[in-house]
This record gives sequence, C-alpha cells and structure tokens, in this order.
Amino acid sequence: MATDRQSVWIRQLSNPRASHCTLVAENGDVLVGFAHTVLDDDPTWGALLDNLHVAFALKRNRIGSSLLEATAWTVAARAPESGLYLWVLEQNASALAFYEARGGKRVGRRLVSPPGGDPSRLSGAPSAFRYA
Repeated sequence: MATDRQSVWIRQLSNPRASHCTLVAENGDVLVGFAHTVLDDDPTWGALLDNLHVAFALKRNRIGSSLLEATAWTVAARAPESGLYLWVLEQNASALAFYEARGGKRVGRRLVSPPGGDPSRLSGAPSAFRYA
C-alpha cells in the first residue's frame, strides 16, 4: 500500500493543478503532516479536503487542527463562495471524532471500495461519511 500511495503523491505533486492545494507541516526538515484540497470539486459542497494526515507519533499536538484551519483559510481566500467537505471511512473512529470535535457535521453516507481494492483492509461493509 505504501508503494501505491507514494506513486499517487509523486504523480499528484509533480503535475500540480491550479484547482488543487497541498499544505505541509514540517518540523525542521521533516514532513510531519499534510492536507490536500481540491478547490472546485463539487458544485453543491465546494472544496474537497481529499487528504489530511499527521505522523502517528505526533498526533494530538494540534498539527491536524492547524492544517484543517489553514485549509479553511485557503479555501476562503481562493474560493470565497465555496464550502469545505470531506469523506471519512466509517471504521476510522479517531478521524470521525477529530472532525466532529472541530465542528464538522455528518451530512451524507456512501458505499466505498476498500483502500487499494483489498477487502481485508476494512472490517464490515465499506462506507464513508461526508462531513461539511
């Protein structure tokens, strides 16, 4: 899975689109988190926070909150009429709690394919919740 993700991000960051924004959090020369947003993703919901990740050992240090806040400011500056939304896998209890604690509202649900197409990577029926 790491190889798959690496190729996706090399491709994504090597050919940046004007409608995409990737913010990074660093500690010295070390990348400790990032947030990737598609600004014009959906005419109803607005900008899609496609990925927000923080190094596991550094979670609960406000890095994720800072990235989320910076993402919201970026969306407001670059697409002021836009909303901001994201999808969270139902099984990702820590992410669900994170977004709810920051004011995210669950506004939808959809079935999803398991990460990398491997059903063993999810327990139960794969679904995701939309938060706005």
